[in-house]
Amino acid sequence: MRVIEAADGVEALEQIRRERPALILLDIMLPRKSGWEVAAELLNERSTDDVPIVFISALTGKRERARAQQLGAFDYLSKPLDPAVLARSVTDILDRVESGNRASLLAETFGGA
Repeated sequence: MRVIEAADGVEALEQIRRERPALILLDIMLPRKSGWEVAAELLNERSTDDVPIVFISALTGKRERARAQQLGAFDYLSKPLDPAVLARSVTDILDRVESGNRASLLAETFGGA
């Protein structure tokens, strides 16, 4: 996998629009534009509305998870992050989206949120 990094939310949007990644790992607390704002913009753009987003944050409350769900997130991982959990999540999401199981994956991830 190739990883592209951004220093803040504005740069993240530029990179995403230019590179069209297969999946986005998005922190909530970003300078210049929050992860929430980035996700909302991506959701409202036809060219990026189907790119899976996984939020990664130190914020672990139900409110944050609910907001991530509203923004179409595929997962919400809490910091500190276990690299094995991240790898499993990314691989599972990419495999299931590619095989056409996007809707069931979203329902499973946030079914109890």
